[in-house]
Amino acid sequence: MSEVDVYYARTQPELEDATAKGIMFDYIFFPFWSRIIDESIYSQYKAVIFHMTDLPHGRGGSPLQNLILEGATSTKISAIECAEVLDGGAVYLKKPLSLEGSAQDIFERAVPVISEMIEEIVYTNPLPTPQSGTATRFRRRKPEQSSTPFELTSQGAYDFIRMLDAETYP
Repeated sequence: MSEVDVYYARTQPELEDATAKGIMFDYIFFPFWSRIIDESIYSQYKAVIFHMTDLPHGRGGSPLQNLILEGATSTKISAIECAEVLDGGAVYLKKPLSLEGSAQDIFERAVPVISEMIEEIVYTNPLPTPQSGTATRFRRRKPEQSSTPFELTSQGAYDFIRMLDAETYP
């Protein structure tokens, strides 16, 4: 494989700074990104989002938590084009991901999967295909939804607690 230059931007201002400096990208990848990406980015570059559902199912916010609440035990990570429609872009590829364990465990397991997906996209330059099927939407969960309901079964309580144990969730 040939060598690839990589530039890391962890925040929107870092990304805006890089593009303002004229740094050119073949792709910009957005793993674990939870903000709306400005049209000035995705209209100028191949911007690839990684979403933790088998799109078009589960477009929108808090996909891991919503999947766990649905009772799902596995999902797919979808690598998609950034587009005007939230999580509605064409699909580059999908890879399976187990939803067993804590949210932190799941996120840690997702890292090598996403890394492999990035490599595959960079080296094979696949053409994305439009999403097919009926789109369903997830709503981003809010901190006030993190209080444990008392009416849960023991499995429900376990799932509720484990879906919130990652660093970025209250």
